[in-house]
Amino acid sequence: MPFLPHRHRRPIAVTALAAALALTATGCLGGDDRAKGPFDGKPDREIIDTAIAATKSARSLTLTAEGSMATTRAKKKEPMKLRISVHQDGRCSGTMSVAGQGSVEFAADGKDTYLRPDEQFLRFQLKQPDEDGAGLSDREADGVVKLMKGKWHKADAAEPGSKDFTEFCDVDSLLADFGSGTTAGVKQAGEASVDGRKTLKFTQGDKNEEELHVATEGKPYVLKLIGTPEDEKKDGELKTIVLSDFDKAPLPKIPAPAEIVDPDKLG
Repeated sequence: MPFLPHRHRRPIAVTALAAALALTATGCLGGDDRAKGPFDGKPDREIIDTAIAATKSARSLTLTAEGSMATTRAKKKEPMKLRISVHQDGRCSGTMSVAGQGSVEFAADGKDTYLRPDEQFLRFQLKQPDEDGAGLSDREADGVVKLMKGKWHKADAAEPGSKDFTEFCDVDSLLADFGSGTTAGVKQAGEASVDGRKTLKFTQGDKNEEELHVATEGKPYVLKLIGTPEDEKKDGELKTIVLSDFDKAPLPKIPAPAEIVDPDKLG
């Protein structure tokens, strides 16, 4: 079982962020090997459990991810980057960019979710075919872009996929899959570092291509994961997550009413 499992998400515009956040990590780790150094001979399973508990206890953190995702009904995958600051109370904010498709800012206050796509991202999504097989015409797209320019869209709680996104905007949900799994193929790979912080590295996979890094200085947070979802192994697409800013991630700036587009004008 890989470090990063696959979650099924519908490839529609509003759920694009949820799809990106589906890079949640699992703890398919454990074993009888004894760690050396700062973990004082503790077995792998205890080290991982300790790291999971420490990471989940953080009041906030910043997640940076790289991988690929599908944002079209054709499910064509493109390189994706994501940076999101997440708080225990459900507040979050960040930016997602997809190669050739633009970027979108997002923010949530624990109740409502707001999206602000750039023009490239918005036009790309507007041109995607709907359930009837047709996207907006150029004239229709121009009208929406004009209305949305510089504005935020407030996602309705009943909007398809809205819950799929907001459930990832708190630390507990983000790390819900940590700690499950088996011990098969997991082994320690010595000391390493992530952004200058020393780590104990664990690997898994035929070529040790999947990694999990646990901080060996300060609190034993999980600092980095690399993995491949099951249905993408044949393509060799690695996904990378780096966690940082524990307990000090910036608070999101929630849009003021004047910054939110009037949904009645969008039709």
